[in-house]
Parts: sequence; structure tokens; C-alpha cells
Amino acid sequence: MKNLSIILAAVAVFALAGCGKDKENQAAMAQKLNGKIDGEPWTHTFGVVRPKLGSSSYSITLHNLPDRVDPCTATYVPGQPIYMVSFSVKELTAGAYDVSAGSGSSIYLTRAITTNGNFSATSKGAFGEARLTKVDATTVEGQLDVSANDSNFVKGMFTAKICK
Repeated sequence: MKNLSIILAAVAVFALAGCGKDKENQAAMAQKLNGKIDGEPWTHTFGVVRPKLGSSSYSITLHNLPDRVDPCTATYVPGQPIYMVSFSVKELTAGAYDVSAGSGSSIYLTRAITTNGNFSATSKGAFGEARLTKVDATTVEGQLDVSANDSNFVKGMFTAKICK
């Protein structure tokens, strides 16, 4: 009987520990999307959704550039590094999107720079959870929890403007 009590107490401790981690994860997912890209701290400021040319899918790109009056007309400053999160979806509908390893789909965490008309970029494919939580005529809202390694990961909520 004493052994059974010890086992039940141990099970309760492990169950409570798991609940704490779930609550921590829920709290992190409720925060503004942030993390690291190419080892640099990154926080989402604005995003854009555009139809992909020659395709029926959409590209979602999330930036940490200063807020713009209209994200659809944002421009990049030559020589300034651009850190972004990008991924594609076939339809703009709320739901979960599979970006697990082996799914053939990933989210890219990219450091890019433009200089003298040239564009160079370093991207890491990241895997984890991706969800679009709300889609209306002008805006997409969602959550990401994706990681490539300790220097490339993002977690939290984002908003992106639909650009035509």
C-alpha cells in the first residue's frame, strides 16, 4: 500500500509539471511573435500577404522593420539587413498548417540584404506549429511556434495585411 501511495504521488507530480509547461507554452503563444533569426533578436512589427504569381497559393511574409503606414508599399533601405519569416499557404482559411519535418513544407527564417542592386540572403527552414486563427477581407491573424536551431526560432502571434 505504501508503494502505491508513492507511485500515485509521483504520477501527480509529473502531471502537474506537464500542466505548468503547457501553461508556459500557451502564454508564449499569446505574445507578439518574437525569437531569433540568424542569431539576432527578432520581434514582428508588420506582415504582408500576397497572391503568388502564377499560382493559386499565397505568400505570407512577416517583418521586424519599423511600422509603416501601409505595409503593402514598404521598401527596404539598401545596405540594411532585413530579417523576416515567410511561408506559403494554398488557401487563406483559418486552420492549422503542417510544417513538421518530413511534411514537405516549412517556414523560412531569413536574413537578407540589398546593396548596389544585388540581393543576398541566408535562410533556414524551420518546423513546428503554424496556425491561421482569423482571416477577413483585409487581414490575416495567426500563431507560429517554429524552430530550426538555437539561433533561428520564432513563437507567438502575428498579424498581416492582405495586399492585392
